[in-house]
Formats: sequence, structure tokens, C-alpha cells
Amino acid sequence: MSNDIQWTATWGTNLFDNKVTLSGFIDIWTENKDRATGKGGKKVILLTEPQFWYNTTENLAFGTEIEISNNFYANYRNKLYVCPTIAAKWTF
Repeated sequence: MSNDIQWTATWGTNLFDNKVTLSGFIDIWTENKDRATGKGGKKVILLTEPQFWYNTTENLAFGTEIEISNNFYANYRNKLYVCPTIAAKWTF
């Protein structure tokens, strides 16, 4: 086993007189390819979920979150996944 590192960044901003909101995070970290024995070297894992919102009112927004990952799922090494969603949210 060996030490690993993780980097995380978050962002959020409002544009066009608060009509559009961009937000999300990105994580990048390393771990052993074989987590039980520590053999086989390292893999780099990426996970990010940017969000794009159109704010129709102060409380109601419609938008999307896109999950993008590589090496995140244990059985699918070195495979990129892009999973978009559509959403509505109410801010109390």
C-alpha cells in the first residue's frame, strides 16, 4: 500500500443578471489498481459534475448536471462515462 493524493476544485457563478448559474466540482485522485494487495501500480480517477441552470424566478430554475467520470467504477477501468440529467429545482 502507498499514499495517495486528491485534488478538489469547486466553482459557482451567476451570469446575465442572475438568469444563468454555473456551478459544480471536479475531483482527481489516485489509488492502487489492486486495492487489496497494493500491487499493479496506480490509477488516476476523475469525477466532475458541472451544473448549468436557467433561473426563471428567484426560486425556480431548470437545468442540467452532467456527471463525467473516468476510472470511477471499479469494474470498468479506464473507461470514460458521461451521464447527463435534466432537472428542476426550487430554492426556499
